[in-house]
Amino acid sequence: MKKLNILAAMLIAMVGFTACDSDTDSNPTYNQPESFVLNQPVYANTAVSLEDTPSLLLTTSQPDFGYTAPVIYSTQVSLDGTWVPQTETETGTMRTLATTSTSAKVAISTTELNRAVAELINWDDEAGVPLTQDVKVRLNASINDKLTAVTSNEVTIKVVPYYVSLKPAEPYLLYLIGNGVVGAWDNGWDNTGLGNFPMATVKGATYDEKTGEGPMVYTGHFVVDGFLALGSIDQIIDGAWGLKYSNTGAQGIDNPSGPGTDDQQDFYVPEEGWWKVEIDSKKLEFKFTQLDAEPSPAYSEMNMVGSFTDWADGTPVAMAQVGTATHVWYAEYTFETDAELKFKTGDNWFGGDVFPIGNVTGNNIQVPAGTYKVFFNDLDQAYTFIAKP
Repeated sequence: MKKLNILAAMLIAMVGFTACDSDTDSNPTYNQPESFVLNQPVYANTAVSLEDTPSLLLTTSQPDFGYTAPVIYSTQVSLDGTWVPQTETETGTMRTLATTSTSAKVAISTTELNRAVAELINWDDEAGVPLTQDVKVRLNASINDKLTAVTSNEVTIKVVPYYVSLKPAEPYLLYLIGNGVVGAWDNGWDNTGLGNFPMATVKGATYDEKTGEGPMVYTGHFVVDGFLALGSIDQIIDGAWGLKYSNTGAQGIDNPSGPGTDDQQDFYVPEEGWWKVEIDSKKLEFKFTQLDAEPSPAYSEMNMVGSFTDWADGTPVAMAQVGTATHVWYAEYTFETDAELKFKTGDNWFGGDVFPIGNVTGNNIQVPAGTYKVFFNDLDQAYTFIAKP
């Protein structure tokens, strides 16, 4: 009987020892901290130019989660310290910067910080940019899905913001010009649709938010003659996009020279036919792809209809084909009031979600009042509205 009692005591002790020993890094005891300390930056009272400073450093100590573990820090900013998150329907009073850190030394992107300040101030133009701005900053720390993220105290820093547009830049248009593609060499708004026309945006592509640079495409019939891509409809021919050398017979596989260079020569295709031409103004790359045949037969007509024509019940606005570009249509039209619009041929309707440059969807295009050269490319499925200067 005595031996049984001793054995039982030993088993109890072993269980107790095992329970204590199980509280390890692989099976930790979690602790939910209420906050942690963000240190006051040394530059807090100095007006820091966000345009001239690549990043700002914040330092902290790891929150007490009960054990040492990788922590992901994100930076939150507010102007008034109320910390109301942004939602789909509410603008909120705070922003969380995109760049995170796993170090207790957190480098804030001043580009992201300036954008956050711009959104919170909601300026319309450069006149709305303050000379200096006090900004509340705090860190948010998360460790895993078992513990709630925890926020630090807030600190106030003083910054000098700079103007950025709150709307992404429109795609940077390139305009094709020349005998090889349109049959003429005429630039300028008055000649757009006659001696030049815009390339199409690429559906699903991304464009630089500041410059609008990115990929453009045109699918059409080319003859073996020169053509160029203008960076604007008023750009002089000598500054257009072309090759750095005379390339008659080449397929366009070398880097293009950008706008403003003096050594550019015309683009050419090696033989007449149907080609897909892609030019990326951000990557400074282009590609020519020869097609076996015309991708689809050309329509016999194209019209603009909408609220300004009483839709299909009124008189449509007829569009004309652009030179030898049989799948590019255009019209010059003055919309007296804001309007909704679609392109129509037969039973085919083409709309879009954005203005003034976009790719085809099933929705109505919302057009502000004004005079425009309107282009619709039925092969590349894109449209462009160019306002009269």
